[in-house]
Amino acid sequence: MKNKEKVEELFKELLENLEDNCGGECFDESMSDTPRRVAKMWGTELLKGYHMHPNDVIKLFPNTAKNPEEIEVSEIPFYSMCEHHMMPFFGKVSIKYIPGNYVLGLSKLPRMVEIYACRFQLQERLGQQIADAIVKYGKARSAEVIIVAEHTCMTARGIKSHGSLTTTKSTSYSTI
Repeated sequence: MKNKEKVEELFKELLENLEDNCGGECFDESMSDTPRRVAKMWGTELLKGYHMHPNDVIKLFPNTAKNPEEIEVSEIPFYSMCEHHMMPFFGKVSIKYIPGNYVLGLSKLPRMVEIYACRFQLQERLGQQIADAIVKYGKARSAEVIIVAEHTCMTARGIKSHGSLTTTKSTSYSTI
């Protein structure tokens, strides 16, 4: 059995177990294809970052400016999956970096966010991974990543703190 089929079977079994746990008759024939759709969603959308690497998207241009100036791309939308509850968190990422001898193509910054956000994640790790990748693969002198996000594991369950936002700030500096 291929991995895709195994994952599909696991989601089918999970739905059956959920139905049993809820007292039965939660799911009808309209959901017969749900395990396939869910397996596809997890494998090709929500966790696609595991199949991506910064080297695949980085495009560097010579930095022809006399003085290195800070470059900022702000309010990049993202979604990710909390590794503790497997529930989404989403929000905006702002990236500032000081280039070295090269500047990154502007569209590559949202791509860096996508690479690391589309994995099981913690917000603070997400910001640090993005900052470190910009310095390492983008050859930047420094990078700062600020993330403001809503975590559904806090808003839809547990404390149900609707509207609460979590802000993290991560930095990385070149050792060269």
